[in-house]
Amino acid sequence: MKVPRRMFVRSALLTSGAAWLPWSGRLLCGNPLGLAAGVQLWSVREQLKENLDGTLHQLAAIGYREVELFETPKLPGEFRRKVEDAGLKCVSGHFELKDLKDPATIDAALQLGLTLHDPGLSRAAFARGAGCGRQLRAIRSSL
Repeated sequence: MKVPRRMFVRSALLTSGAAWLPWSGRLLCGNPLGLAAGVQLWSVREQLKENLDGTLHQLAAIGYREVELFETPKLPGEFRRKVEDAGLKCVSGHFELKDLKDPATIDAALQLGLTLHDPGLSRAAFARGAGCGRQLRAIRSSL
């Protein structure tokens, strides 16, 4: 039995459209990879100074689920509670490479529940080729 061309094209289009249905919700929500939306807190640092709790709640209200630190909070445990009370999760932070050698920095990262650490180098250290990999391996072996 011969299938008319028009019927074939219609069937092919419907089939390919149906194949996208499981993804359509993610695409419409702007989340094609299924990852939680996150924000670097540096972008709202001024608002955080004025109203920490309110800013965190606003970030959650507009759809963010994760935050990244740009500095280590003075009271990491309290900061984590505020983040979690707002419905967010603190997953990463920026640390100077030299600060990762300080046990207090590691303790703060653990209190915050961080899973990712972005080691940074000062401009001078970067310019002279500070051996970042070697330093990170030394820090890791000391933990």
